[in-house]
Amino acid sequence: TETASLSYPTGSKTHSSSFDEKRKILHVANLGENKVRFYQMTNQGPVEKGFYSVPSPRTVVFDSQFDRLYITTEALQSPGFVKVLSFSQNPQGDLQFQETSSHEIGLSGSDLQVSFKTRVLVTAVREKDRENIVALPLTASGEIDSSKTGLPFPIDQSEPRSLKLLADGQTLVLTPNHVGLDLVIYRLRFSSEGLPAELVWLAEAEAGDEGFLSNLAIDVFE
Repeated sequence: TETASLSYPTGSKTHSSSFDEKRKILHVANLGENKVRFYQMTNQGPVEKGFYSVPSPRTVVFDSQFDRLYITTEALQSPGFVKVLSFSQNPQGDLQFQETSSHEIGLSGSDLQVSFKTRVLVTAVREKDRENIVALPLTASGEIDSSKTGLPFPIDQSEPRSLKLLADGQTLVLTPNHVGLDLVIYRLRFSSEGLPAELVWLAEAEAGDEGFLSNLAIDVFE
Protein backbone atom coordinates (compact mmCIF):
# COMPACT_ATOMS: atom_id res chain seq x y z
CA THR A 1 0.00 0.00 0.00
CA GLU A 2 1.38 3.40 -0.96
CA THR A 3 1.66 5.60 2.13
CA ALA A 4 3.46 8.63 0.70
CA SER A 5 4.79 9.99 -2.57
CA LEU A 6 7.19 12.69 -3.75
CA SER A 7 6.88 14.78 -6.89
CA TYR A 8 9.43 16.87 -8.75
CA PRO A 9 9.54 19.29 -11.70
CA THR A 10 9.52 17.86 -15.22
CA GLY A 11 12.98 16.70 -16.24
CA SER A 12 14.20 16.02 -12.69
CA LYS A 13 15.18 12.45 -13.66
CA THR A 14 15.12 10.78 -10.25
CA HIS A 15 17.66 7.96 -10.56
CA SER A 16 18.26 6.49 -7.11
CA SER A 17 17.66 6.75 -3.39
CA SER A 18 19.22 5.44 -0.19
CA PHE A 19 18.01 5.38 3.43
CA ASP A 20 19.85 6.31 6.63
CA GLU A 21 18.11 4.13 9.21
CA LYS A 22 19.85 5.81 12.16
CA ARG A 23 18.67 9.32 11.34
CA LYS A 24 15.56 8.24 9.36
CA ILE A 25 16.80 10.28 6.41
CA LEU A 26 15.98 9.42 2.79
CA HIS A 27 18.52 10.60 0.20
CA VAL A 28 17.20 11.06 -3.36
CA ALA A 29 19.39 11.73 -6.43
CA ASN A 30 17.69 13.94 -9.04
CA LEU A 31 20.05 13.94 -12.00
CA GLY A 32 18.14 16.57 -14.00
CA GLU A 33 17.92 18.94 -11.02
CA ASN A 34 21.63 18.64 -10.17
CA LYS A 35 20.59 17.94 -6.58
CA VAL A 36 20.59 15.25 -3.93
CA ARG A 37 17.54 15.94 -1.76
CA PHE A 38 17.22 14.92 1.90
CA TYR A 39 13.95 13.93 3.60
CA GLN A 40 13.21 13.26 7.26
CA MET A 41 10.83 10.31 7.45
CA THR A 42 8.06 10.95 9.99
CA ASN A 43 4.73 9.34 10.89
CA GLN A 44 3.08 11.97 8.68
CA GLY A 45 5.36 11.21 5.74
CA PRO A 46 8.62 12.58 4.33
CA VAL A 47 9.63 16.16 5.21
CA GLU A 48 12.29 17.80 3.06
CA LYS A 49 15.30 18.95 5.11
CA GLY A 50 17.52 20.36 2.39
CA PHE A 51 19.60 19.41 -0.62
CA TYR A 52 23.17 19.12 -1.82
CA SER A 53 24.00 20.67 -5.20
CA VAL A 54 26.13 18.44 -7.42
CA PRO A 55 26.24 18.16 -11.24
CA SER A 56 24.21 15.19 -12.56
CA PRO A 57 24.03 12.91 -9.49
CA ARG A 58 23.07 9.42 -10.66
CA THR A 59 23.61 7.02 -7.75
CA VAL A 60 23.53 7.67 -4.00
CA VAL A 61 24.50 5.04 -1.44
CA PHE A 62 24.40 5.61 2.31
CA ASP A 63 26.67 3.20 4.20
CA SER A 64 25.69 2.84 7.86
CA GLN A 65 28.99 1.27 8.94
CA PHE A 66 31.09 4.11 7.57
CA ASP A 67 28.27 6.63 8.27
CA ARG A 68 28.93 8.29 4.91
CA LEU A 69 26.93 9.14 1.80
CA TYR A 70 28.55 8.19 -1.52
CA ILE A 71 27.55 9.80 -4.84
CA THR A 72 28.46 8.94 -8.43
CA THR A 73 27.81 11.62 -11.05
CA GLU A 74 26.82 11.10 -14.68
CA ALA A 75 28.74 13.81 -16.52
CA LEU A 76 28.37 13.61 -20.32
CA GLN A 77 30.71 16.37 -21.51
CA SER A 78 33.31 16.45 -18.73
CA PRO A 79 34.71 13.92 -16.26
CA GLY A 80 32.38 12.66 -13.57
CA PHE A 81 33.18 12.21 -9.91
CA VAL A 82 32.65 9.97 -6.93
CA LYS A 83 31.97 12.17 -3.90
CA VAL A 84 31.80 11.36 -0.19
CA LEU A 85 29.67 13.35 2.30
CA SER A 86 29.67 13.25 6.08
CA PHE A 87 26.58 14.24 8.08
CA SER A 88 25.51 15.62 11.41
CA GLN A 89 22.13 16.75 12.69
CA ASN A 90 21.52 19.51 15.24
CA PRO A 91 18.87 19.32 18.01
CA GLN A 92 16.39 21.14 15.75
CA GLY A 93 16.72 18.35 13.18
CA ASP A 94 18.57 20.40 10.59
CA LEU A 95 21.07 18.48 8.51
CA GLN A 96 24.65 19.68 8.29
CA PHE A 97 26.91 18.03 5.76
CA GLN A 98 30.22 18.50 4.03
CA GLU A 99 32.09 16.91 1.15
CA THR A 100 35.02 15.10 2.72
CA SER A 101 36.66 13.42 -0.29
CA SER A 102 36.20 12.91 -4.03
CA HIS A 103 37.76 11.19 -7.03
CA GLU A 104 37.51 11.96 -10.75
CA ILE A 105 36.22 9.18 -13.01
CA GLY A 106 35.35 8.99 -16.73
CA LEU A 107 32.19 10.12 -18.47
CA SER A 108 28.79 8.69 -17.55
CA GLY A 109 29.25 7.16 -14.11
CA SER A 110 26.45 4.73 -13.25
CA ASP A 111 26.11 2.42 -10.25
CA LEU A 112 28.17 2.47 -7.05
CA GLN A 113 28.81 0.01 -4.21
CA VAL A 114 30.82 0.12 -0.97
CA SER A 115 32.30 -2.68 1.12
CA PHE A 116 33.16 -2.17 4.79
CA LYS A 117 34.78 -5.62 4.85
CA THR A 118 37.40 -4.99 2.14
CA ARG A 119 37.34 -1.17 2.48
CA VAL A 120 36.73 -0.55 -1.19
CA LEU A 121 34.37 1.53 -3.31
CA VAL A 122 33.51 0.33 -6.81
CA THR A 123 31.67 2.26 -9.50
CA ALA A 124 30.85 1.57 -13.14
CA VAL A 125 31.74 4.02 -15.93
CA ARG A 126 29.70 3.93 -19.17
CA GLU A 127 31.89 6.14 -21.38
CA LYS A 128 31.63 4.71 -24.92
CA ASP A 129 34.62 2.52 -25.87
CA ARG A 130 36.20 3.25 -22.48
CA GLU A 131 33.84 1.31 -20.22
CA ASN A 132 35.43 0.31 -16.94
CA ILE A 133 34.98 -0.54 -13.28
CA VAL A 134 36.76 1.85 -10.93
CA ALA A 135 37.93 0.39 -7.60
CA LEU A 136 39.00 2.89 -4.92
CA PRO A 137 40.60 2.04 -1.56
CA LEU A 138 38.86 3.56 1.48
CA THR A 139 40.28 4.67 4.80
CA ALA A 140 39.08 3.24 8.12
CA SER A 141 36.56 6.10 8.34
CA GLY A 142 35.20 5.49 4.82
CA GLU A 143 36.96 8.30 2.96
CA ILE A 144 38.56 7.80 -0.45
CA ASP A 145 42.20 7.10 0.39
CA SER A 146 44.14 9.63 -1.69
CA SER A 147 47.45 8.17 -0.49
CA LYS A 148 46.74 4.90 -2.32
CA THR A 149 46.12 4.26 -6.00
CA GLY A 150 42.63 3.50 -7.23
CA LEU A 151 42.43 1.52 -10.47
CA PRO A 152 40.08 1.60 -13.47
CA PHE A 153 39.64 -1.94 -14.80
CA PRO A 154 38.58 -1.94 -18.50
CA ILE A 155 35.67 -4.25 -19.34
CA ASP A 156 34.37 -5.58 -22.65
CA GLN A 157 30.66 -4.98 -21.94
CA SER A 158 28.96 -1.84 -23.27
CA GLU A 159 26.85 0.47 -21.08
CA PRO A 160 27.47 -1.11 -17.62
CA ARG A 161 24.46 -0.06 -15.55
CA SER A 162 23.62 -1.99 -12.39
CA LEU A 163 26.47 -3.13 -10.15
CA LYS A 164 26.23 -5.24 -7.00
CA LEU A 165 29.13 -5.98 -4.66
CA LEU A 166 28.36 -9.08 -2.59
CA ALA A 167 28.96 -9.50 1.13
CA ASP A 168 32.46 -10.90 0.63
CA GLY A 169 33.54 -7.49 -0.70
CA GLN A 170 35.09 -9.17 -3.75
CA THR A 171 32.36 -10.61 -6.01
CA LEU A 172 30.79 -8.15 -8.48
CA VAL A 173 27.59 -8.75 -10.42
CA LEU A 174 27.17 -6.43 -13.40
CA THR A 175 24.24 -5.85 -15.78
CA PRO A 176 25.32 -4.15 -19.05
CA ASN A 177 23.36 -2.94 -22.09
CA HIS A 178 25.32 -5.45 -24.17
CA VAL A 179 23.70 -7.29 -27.08
CA GLY A 180 23.39 -11.00 -26.24
CA LEU A 181 24.72 -10.60 -22.71
CA ASP A 182 22.69 -9.52 -19.68
CA LEU A 183 24.71 -10.39 -16.60
CA VAL A 184 28.43 -10.75 -15.83
CA ILE A 185 30.12 -11.87 -12.60
CA TYR A 186 33.62 -10.71 -11.72
CA ARG A 187 35.99 -11.29 -8.81
CA LEU A 188 37.97 -8.33 -7.50
CA ARG A 189 41.36 -9.51 -6.28
CA PHE A 190 43.49 -7.60 -3.81
CA SER A 191 47.24 -7.22 -3.34
CA SER A 192 49.06 -8.32 -0.18
CA GLU A 193 48.65 -4.72 1.00
CA GLY A 194 44.88 -5.00 0.63
CA LEU A 195 44.64 -2.80 -2.48
CA PRO A 196 42.47 -3.57 -5.56
CA ALA A 197 44.83 -5.30 -7.99
CA GLU A 198 42.89 -7.33 -10.59
CA LEU A 199 39.39 -7.84 -11.96
CA VAL A 200 38.80 -11.46 -13.00
CA TRP A 201 35.88 -12.70 -15.12
CA LEU A 202 33.98 -15.59 -13.49
CA ALA A 203 30.73 -16.15 -15.41
CA GLU A 204 28.12 -14.58 -17.66
CA ALA A 205 24.50 -15.19 -18.64
CA GLU A 206 21.77 -14.02 -20.99
CA ALA A 207 18.34 -13.43 -19.45
CA GLY A 208 16.41 -13.38 -22.72
CA ASP A 209 16.02 -11.56 -26.01
CA GLU A 210 13.33 -9.07 -25.02
CA GLY A 211 15.67 -6.18 -24.12
CA PHE A 212 18.20 -5.30 -21.46
CA LEU A 213 18.30 -5.86 -17.71
CA SER A 214 18.32 -2.48 -15.97
CA ASN A 215 18.75 -3.47 -12.33
CA LEU A 216 19.01 -6.46 -10.02
CA ALA A 217 18.62 -7.48 -6.40
CA ILE A 218 20.35 -10.38 -4.67
CA ASP A 219 19.34 -12.14 -1.46
CA VAL A 220 21.91 -14.34 0.27
CA PHE A 221 20.67 -16.91 2.78
CA GLU A 222 23.03 -18.52 5.26
